[in-house]
Amino acid sequence: MDQRCWACGSACQAPQAAAGPSGAAAAAPFKCGWCGALNSVSSAAELAPHPGAPCLLLDKPRSARPAAVPYAAGCALVCIVSAVVGSIFVLGVSLVLPALFSPPALAAFHAPLALLLAVNICYNYAACVARRPGPVQPHLQRTAVDAGRVQRGSLDGCRYCEVCCYYKPAGAHHCSSCGTCVMDLDHHCWYINNCCGAANLRQFLLFLLYLVAGVAYGLSAALALGWQDRRAIAQHTQRVAQGLARFHPVMKALSFCLYWLLSAPAWLACWAYFTTVCLAAFTALQYIKVYWLLR
Repeated sequence: MDQRCWACGSACQAPQAAAGPSGAAAAAPFKCGWCGALNSVSSAAELAPHPGAPCLLLDKPRSARPAAVPYAAGCALVCIVSAVVGSIFVLGVSLVLPALFSPPALAAFHAPLALLLAVNICYNYAACVARRPGPVQPHLQRTAVDAGRVQRGSLDGCRYCEVCCYYKPAGAHHCSSCGTCVMDLDHHCWYINNCCGAANLRQFLLFLLYLVAGVAYGLSAALALGWQDRRAIAQHTQRVAQGLARFHPVMKALSFCLYWLLSAPAWLACWAYFTTVCLAAFTALQYIKVYWLLR
């Protein structure tokens, strides 16, 4: 039986439905002979080929807004991260570094280094937040279409996304948080309130790299300053600890959370994980499926 390919509009030969174990006919998906998109045998499918075939039949994906509460929480988290990064830079340059280094050393090396780390952290973080992670439509126009016609085999393995009502290429996945399909989707990160995909994964890795370097640099400077004033800090810490003795369980929990959120080892482990996954030519989503879910 001939039917029209949903992706390019070409006529393709649908296979005969094989009888399943229960005796009912099971319609297996089949590939279009021209573009390679996955089709299914359907009695409601158009039989005649499209007049302009082979061409992209779907104009654009259906727009879907993300859920209001998670999106607002993500925006709040982005503001918190931005405020923390900015305050650390301001306090470090204005208070910590001047107390450790002489003015010539501060002006010649440490202040430019702190500024370089802060600019790279803020730039890559802003790029992760603002950049579309990997839209499908420009990818199709760039790789599948030539002079308005779909190239042969360019939609190989392409499926139809029931949520977006649009093409879902082999390397794309649908993100329920963003409400759209993303090329080479790695994961959805709440710290950037966005997905990490083909268009912003490089900035995400650079953000983690500079963040690790910045946290390590700031932590070493703070430890050096603390070692200089260790006696005064010990006395002050003892007085504060005595005053907060009744809040001891709460302080332990807060200290544990702050350690994992702001310390260099946590960010270093995160950066090393995503870098290793990328070097293995996987996304985090593919890595989880291959090495964990399929075991």
